Parts: sequence; C-alpha cells; structure tokens
Amino acid sequence: MVIWPTRVSAVLFLYTLSELKSLDPGDKKIRVKGDLVKDSINWNPGQPLLSFELTDGENTMKMVYNGVKPDNFDHSQDLIVVGKLEDNKFIVSKLMLQCPSKYEEGEE
Repeated sequence: MVIWPTRVSAVLFLYTLSELKSLDPGDKKIRVKGDLVKDSINWNPGQPLLSFELTDGENTMKMVYNGVKPDNFDHSQDLIVVGKLEDNKFIVSKLMLQCPSKYEEGEE
C-alpha cells in the first residue's frame, strides 16, 4: 500500500542575485545561490547573528542570518540561502553550504 501525502509542498525555485533584483517575491520564501564575499562576514555570537554578502559576479546583496554560524562557513564559497527579501537585504531562514574545494577530486 502506498500512502500519498494529502498536501503538496510549495516548490522553491533557485534564483541568482541578478534574477532576484527583477523579481517581486512579495512575502514568499525564495532560494538564492551566490558566492560568499569573504571580507563581508560579520559574526556576533552573543545574539547569535551572522551577516555576510553574496555575489553572482554582477550583483551583491547583504544577507542576515539569525542563528549559529556553521563551523566551515569561513571556508565555503558557494552558498544557497532560503528566506525573504526585506528592505534591500535578504533575511535568511535556512543556510546551506557547498563543500570547500579541498574536498574536490584530485586534491589531497
């Protein structure tokens, strides 16, 4: 017997920062992919609050994440964030890191 879910989850498309600038997401959560701007990282462990910038090579946007900074965050390059656009900054509710290049094939 196969049990199908009675409710289908909303699909989140993956946008670049350039696409995000022309998008009007309203109050919907969206996913954005970009490269971490290394010198933009600001971590306040007392709150905990992490702010940083992502870029796609053409556009850069400030990201704000209210949560614990992942251990390997400073070594990440590509990030995917889920959240909402508010006042020209992106409020991150979920932060996903791509493995650092040191784990790529052929490197030891």
